[in-house]
Amino acid sequence: MKIKYSIDKNLHIVIVDYLEDPHYLEWIGIMQEIIRHPDFVPGSSIILDRHRVHTAPSTDYIKAVVEFIKAHPSELGKTHWATITTDIASYGMMRMAQEMGGNAIQNMAAFLDLDSAKRWLLQGEQTKEP
Repeated sequence: MKIKYSIDKNLHIVIVDYLEDPHYLEWIGIMQEIIRHPDFVPGSSIILDRHRVHTAPSTDYIKAVVEFIKAHPSELGKTHWATITTDIASYGMMRMAQEMGGNAIQNMAAFLDLDSAKRWLLQGEQTKEP
């Protein structure tokens, strides 16, 4: 498996850990599994940790991710998305996803490390609606 995840049910943070660059169908499968998980709460923050992957996601991958997010607003809730990346091309693709997502992906940011992403997400917790 190229992706694994963990859910911190106390902080409402999901960490999606990329071990390799997955096909978008694998990402969609993992997201469906996360949504069905008993510890997942709509509106939880999601960290996409791509620090081990040194290639940018394809345009098709980004389109599939955006379409999945747009198709599941009630299951995902008002999610904050943090992407951890190590290269400028992946950062650019994250920005493209943000633009393509419009109102469906309002709260998205890129970071170079997990601690910075968690800090940003926890600060956002203070402004999230219940």
